[in-house]
Amino acid sequence: SILQGNRDLPLLKLFGKRVICNIAHGSDARPPYVDGAYLDDDGQHLDIHVLENLTENLRKRCDFIGRHADLVLGAPLTCHFISVPFINLFQFGLPYNLRRFPESGPKNESAIRILHCPSHPQAKGTPRIREAIRSLQQKGRDLRLVEVIGQPNSVVLQELARCDFVVDQLYSDTPMAGFATEAAWFGKPAVVGGYGWDILKKHIPEDMFPPSQICYPDELEEAIERLVTDETYRLELGERARRFVQEKWTAQRVAEKYIRLITGDVPEEWFTNPKDVIYLH
Repeated sequence: SILQGNRDLPLLKLFGKRVICNIAHGSDARPPYVDGAYLDDDGQHLDIHVLENLTENLRKRCDFIGRHADLVLGAPLTCHFISVPFINLFQFGLPYNLRRFPESGPKNESAIRILHCPSHPQAKGTPRIREAIRSLQQKGRDLRLVEVIGQPNSVVLQELARCDFVVDQLYSDTPMAGFATEAAWFGKPAVVGGYGWDILKKHIPEDMFPPSQICYPDELEEAIERLVTDETYRLELGERARRFVQEKWTAQRVAEKYIRLITGDVPEEWFTNPKDVIYLH
């Protein structure tokens, strides 16, 4: 938006400009009371009155955008406050083109190397992920957890070239967020925990559902263990993830779909009605 608070939207509408507004990226629309980004370092939520104010402001903003934009892009599990049928972002994907892959030297250890790069450790469930790894190590599983926190993306890419697979996060509302998408370009599968998979499968075409090792949070250890112990499955899932992003989520493919929004060539199946989604996690 050009002006604070999206105040330019009514003006753009008045002058007949076509406005396509994307509020599908996580905290753009996710209610603060179910948003891990509002946890402190000890895993505690903000004061309830602060959350209440943040929630009301977000609700008003989503409603305002819905009334003034020609098209709204949203995601099924964060559409609580979207007041109009929206374009489901999973029909588009997350565009990412990795043009130069870091060099990957020969592996000099027998342990399965697992990479975890949380932007917000409490929100991503890092303490629980560490517990699962320790439990598997105590069972005798030969694995090593590598954590990259607060480092440049170049460091993340170097570690992606070296790892066997990644653990993205414990409480996700997408099977393949940014970090898991980067991993997919390297052919590395991602373990992703979340509660909304059954709901998402109702709102995402089967051929557009990203191939990750999804699980419910309580099944995290079992999901990690399968990728540790089953090399054939691990490699096959990584290759499926690579093909998926290379064929469906390139910047060009996503841009082609945006052009259809701009020209008004919008298939009915791209829309999702927020009234059809009930999700409280």
